[in-house]
Amino acid sequence: MRHPRRLITSLLIVTACAAEESKVEFRDIEAICVEPEDSVDDDLWTCDEALVIDCNTDAVPEEIYVRPESGDCEGVDLQPVEGPFAPGTHDIVVADGDGTSVCETTLEIQDPVAPIVTTREVQLWPPNHKMHTVTLADCFEDVVDCDPDWVPELVWISSDEPDDSNGDGHTSDDVAFVASDAASLRSERQGGSNGRVYHLGFTVTDGSGNVTEGQCDVIVAHDQGKHEGIDDGEAYRIER
Repeated sequence: MRHPRRLITSLLIVTACAAEESKVEFRDIEAICVEPEDSVDDDLWTCDEALVIDCNTDAVPEEIYVRPESGDCEGVDLQPVEGPFAPGTHDIVVADGDGTSVCETTLEIQDPVAPIVTTREVQLWPPNHKMHTVTLADCFEDVVDCDPDWVPELVWISSDEPDDSNGDGHTSDDVAFVASDAASLRSERQGGSNGRVYHLGFTVTDGSGNVTEGQCDVIVAHDQGKHEGIDDGEAYRIER
């Protein structure tokens, strides 16, 4: 039985991302030239067919099968198709050594799943009434999404203690937005309280428009013996 000729090309494939770094897989994809008398199995990707995959469950195939219009693979010099390929629709052009197109198809990478966000608690200490900038990057333990171009946005801030009350140093304006993904928070709590709990409400939107909503906790503990705060319920909130 005759086997199609295998020509190796390089391809960069984006598979997933983490909190501060995209997980990118480098590997080779084989462009296989198919002679007129050879057949290709139905489950393999041929260059005359568009391919649609879900980046959360599927990988770009390791092989693409090409039938040159000349019909003969002798002397065919297929060139690499350059990546990376983020979610979206890509025009795939396989060219020979002189740049002439041998075949064209499309690769559509769909992402129907919203980012998966894991948060961590942030501590402010000591309670010296100073303002501190807290970013969403400080709050995020991990963000998993196959699209590396996700965008975080801070949408609201709340506190379980009043803005100015007894035992907190007689200060006001304890919370403020300072950037699209950052807040300024005052490191203080009421002297007789069980600590102050700020909540930062956020969204994370990926390049396909999938949105995840969530919040992270910022704690000003009552004392160093227990670095924790008990949420007594929202006292006030500011929104954009």
